[in-house]
Amino acid sequence: MPRSVRRSESALDQSLLLGPAAALDVSPPNLAVLLDRLAQRALVERLPDPDDGRSQLLTLTTAGRTLLAHAEQVVVRLERDAIASSPYPCRYGATA
Repeated sequence: MPRSVRRSESALDQSLLLGPAAALDVSPPNLAVLLDRLAQRALVERLPDPDDGRSQLLTLTTAGRTLLAHAEQVVVRLERDAIASSPYPCRYGATA
């Protein structure tokens, strides 16, 4: 997911959430709730969008970047463990 995501403040105009929502396979209202929770946990910071007064820019905070880096490490470890324990040969040049 990109480090900046546009979030519409208008309940009627959720067009800015359609792209990220589709990429995550969630509805725009559910994405708005998720982004609100991330902001409450200080994982993203809301900044005014200088190009659109109705919108805000969401940027990962230091804590958000730290959590993302940790999550990426966990995913890599899980993938390696799954490949290593698989009875099937590894494909596409991936190694355990």
